[in-house]
Amino acid sequence: MNIDEKTIIKYFDIIIKELDDVSFFSVNNILIDNKHLKIDTKEEREYLFELTNKIKTLGISRGYFQKNGENGWLELTVKGIELKDSKKGFLKFIKDSKTKSESTFDKIIFYFKNNRIIAVLLFVVFVIFIGSKAFNEFSKAKENIEKINGSSDKSSVESDYKNETIKDTVELLSPKIVDSLELPYLKNTPILDKGIFFSYSYNNLLIGGANIDSIKINARTYDGQKLKFRKYDEKLEFDITEQPYIELEYKETIYSFEIIGKHYSFDCIITKDIVPTLNLIEVN
Repeated sequence: MNIDEKTIIKYFDIIIKELDDVSFFSVNNILIDNKHLKIDTKEEREYLFELTNKIKTLGISRGYFQKNGENGWLELTVKGIELKDSKKGFLKFIKDSKTKSESTFDKIIFYFKNNRIIAVLLFVVFVIFIGSKAFNEFSKAKENIEKINGSSDKSSVESDYKNETIKDTVELLSPKIVDSLELPYLKNTPILDKGIFFSYSYNNLLIGGANIDSIKINARTYDGQKLKFRKYDEKLEFDITEQPYIELEYKETIYSFEIIGKHYSFDCIITKDIVPTLNLIEVN
């Protein structure tokens, strides 16, 4: 799904403008609760999920957002608060910031032009520093070459091990979206290999199925509080009005299930290969 930069910036500005609490907010909530996007169909939900990911990436990479917990919550940085208070929007704020930086640079150049002795002294110190650093690097390089001689086989084994470790770590830290679906009311919805199902009944989110006793699970509420659940009649019951965030280990794979929405329309985003943030417990 291709979402262009103009669209990302448009909704990024909406988030900055409409968030009420700079220390605790959710991109998904603002877009859904303020009715900027619909989530009636699977395509609309997938569009929302990808757009929110791109907005978060923009905000975090540019230094406006930072994570607040592990459940998708965010907070504004000092830079983000400056952007919100300016009421200028992303592009104008960047332009004005760039102009301000250039102005500061001009002042520095003007200062050195009028203080030539200081400039010369700083240049001499800089040259000495660079020369000293280069000599140290040369010495270290010489020592490393001497160590490498006679130990190439060991280095090769260690390098292969490190590469495998890095590869395993990258794979571990690469969650994948399995599905995005709407939970039908009073109807079982098979998930994964159909050995487990979700069901939505009144205020309860139910998890059951033939393999329910083989899982490890834990959950928290939408706002990050511990979410209690109970096992009843071979099913696990959660309060769906809390919009649960659930982590579940099943057949040596760890999944997350993020429930969003309001009565009578709840959606579930399923992601696998996550790094768990909750202490998973057995249910049998």
